[in-house]
Amino acid sequence: MNILIVDDDLANCQLIKHLLVDFSEPDIVDNGDKAVKAFLEAHRNKKPYDIIFLDIMMPEKDGHQVLQEIREWEEKNLEYGKGEAKIVMVSALDSKDHILSSFKEGCEFYLVKPISMSKVMNVMSEMGY
Repeated sequence: MNILIVDDDLANCQLIKHLLVDFSEPDIVDNGDKAVKAFLEAHRNKKPYDIIFLDIMMPEKDGHQVLQEIREWEEKNLEYGKGEAKIVMVSALDSKDHILSSFKEGCEFYLVKPISMSKVMNVMSEMGY
């Protein structure tokens, strides 16, 4: 399973990576531009990401912009229902508006920081892993 973690806070990246050690050796990037590049590169290499843990609040390109770019690329390049990444938004923002807008933009799950083992394991279980 290929997993990408996107967060400008290295401590959050390391925590999520540690919690996923039984599933994969996740790739980590620290901003939205690198996330889009990693996503595209993974597709070019025929090893697309199955899951992307995506922070919302990042400098330059935020998680909402990254999510939109990924979903637009998938819509143009993949057959519907065949190979789209499952995207887990990760944020300290816990307002109803932020959560609903993330789901409308195409994420499958939304985790509110602080991240815990039980939150990550629940999401992985809901995805069937």
